Amino acid sequence: MVRTPNIDLIKELQDPEYKKLYGASDAKAEFAITLSKAREAAKKTQKELAEIMGLSQPYISKLEGGEANPTIGTIGSILSILGFRLITNTVPLISEPTTSFFTPEVVFLSAVNVPELISSREKEQLYNISVSGSLDYSSAAGTIPSWGHPSKEEHFENIPVGGAV
Repeated sequence: MVRTPNIDLIKELQDPEYKKLYGASDAKAEFAITLSKAREAAKKTQKELAEIMGLSQPYISKLEGGEANPTIGTIGSILSILGFRLITNTVPLISEPTTSFFTPEVVFLSAVNVPELISSREKEQLYNISVSGSLDYSSAAGTIPSWGHPSKEEHFENIPVGGAV
């Protein structure tokens, strides 16, 4: 089944005020997913993360629920404590539907946890991969530092901020 953009949403996005609210809500939701996945990958509970950060557990819960509005600095600090960094990217607000090869989870794990998940030989093979486009076979964002090889970098384009992640 081919998915098409919601016609009502397309009409609503013609209103600049609605578009602003939609963008803010979408960004918070993307970060909520990214934070939740990063925290789980770091094997931390919300309470443990809150204690390390000097925040309350209910605030961490609100962040993961997309209900809080953290600063970029707070986002960077939290992700850093969990062993990650934020990679941002922009994509069209409404895009053509594609058939996904990478799910956001696969891209997230590839971008963040590859050093611990694959062998040195497999890492070397990844150095030759360059993908671009939207979230399909050709999807991933930013420049991800190499794993133990300072002269090599893998280039990925269009990883959604959640997914980075």
